[in-house]
Amino acid sequence: MLLRHRFLLALALVLLVPAAVRAQIPNSGFENWTSGDPDNWVTSNVPSFATPVSQSSAAHGGASAVRGTVVLFYSLLMAPVLQSGPGGHGFGCTSRPTSIDGYYQFHSVGGDRFGVNTILYKGVVAGTVIANAASANATEVAGWTHFSVPFSYVSSANPDTCIIQIMIVGPVTGNDYHVGSYFLLDDLSFGGATGVDGPPASQPTATAFLENAPNPFASTTTVAFTLARSSSVTLQVFDMQGRMVATLLEGPMDAGQHQASWDASQQPSGLYWCRLTSGGVTRSRRLVCMR
Repeated sequence: MLLRHRFLLALALVLLVPAAVRAQIPNSGFENWTSGDPDNWVTSNVPSFATPVSQSSAAHGGASAVRGTVVLFYSLLMAPVLQSGPGGHGFGCTSRPTSIDGYYQFHSVGGDRFGVNTILYKGVVAGTVIANAASANATEVAGWTHFSVPFSYVSSANPDTCIIQIMIVGPVTGNDYHVGSYFLLDDLSFGGATGVDGPPASQPTATAFLENAPNPFASTTTVAFTLARSSSVTLQVFDMQGRMVATLLEGPMDAGQHQASWDASQQPSGLYWCRLTSGGVTRSRRLVCMR
């Protein structure tokens, strides 16, 4: 009898391993919702007006999944955005995953792309970026399909915080999305998480923005970007009227990954543009301040 109990206990532990791995990401199966938002996630929903993010019963596993749809809110297009953690500030993560995995379906209008961006930090979101896993794919997916986005490590340190962003981005600028594009998402997990040092830092091949985090944000957000080569850099924030409201960085910088924080506590809620200029290359990223 004792041997049988030990066998059953061992079997239970084996069966619990997949759930424990997935539980590293809070509410990774989007089973729990409160007031129209998935628990432990911040969305781009505007309560009582526009809900680009909603609960769906068409789940891959469990009883529900999350659906994100580009909608028209008066004259403003609103794309679905999900960001992990209370207030969008992420969750604790001290391992070094090899990838961010999940299951999705996607319908694209006008070349819109399904975007995944995951950032690992040391020193919470105002600290150092340890790794990034980013992908944007316009391929339509009619049935539940597994995806795996690998992490690119830029530091040998172990992280303490992870922010996951899921969104729909347009085909050219990222903000030129189209009404009707949608995704279904379920069962997120980390692939190959370990506590040992990962691969050495790789040299960026392009000058580009990483997703700022959190976004949307209430007062402060961290903007991360990569430089393909050393150059003079200007990083500024503009409001929707084209007025410059902040200069975050200005001067020579080495090639690699960098970041800067913007404190918007003295600015009104709304849409802003962060402009990166480096070596004759200009890139722009939309920032959403919501209080």
